[in-house]
Amino acid sequence: MDRGNNTKIISMSLYGSDPKYTYGALRNAQLQPVIFPGWTLRVYIEKPNEKKQTKYESVPEKILAALRKLGVQIVQVCLWRKSRPPCTGMKSLSLELIT
Repeated sequence: MDRGNNTKIISMSLYGSDPKYTYGALRNAQLQPVIFPGWTLRVYIEKPNEKKQTKYESVPEKILAALRKLGVQIVQVCLWRKSRPPCTGMKSLSLELIT
């Protein structure tokens, strides 16, 4: 779908510390420039509320740092507002940003 914006986004949501997902995200970040050159990988994570609470387990900082080092855009999303989707729907937020 072309909306006049040339930004090509691969989006995913990530939560928790399970290596099945965290190392999978790292591997995606490593492979993205090879398989999809010119695209940007954007990872949505939960933003803690003002009391530093999260609804889901947080992604370890060492994983986030490694993703940033690989050029991944990390976007924090507040899930405490009723208007936001659950974690599995966060990856669809890229569509909201271009409409």
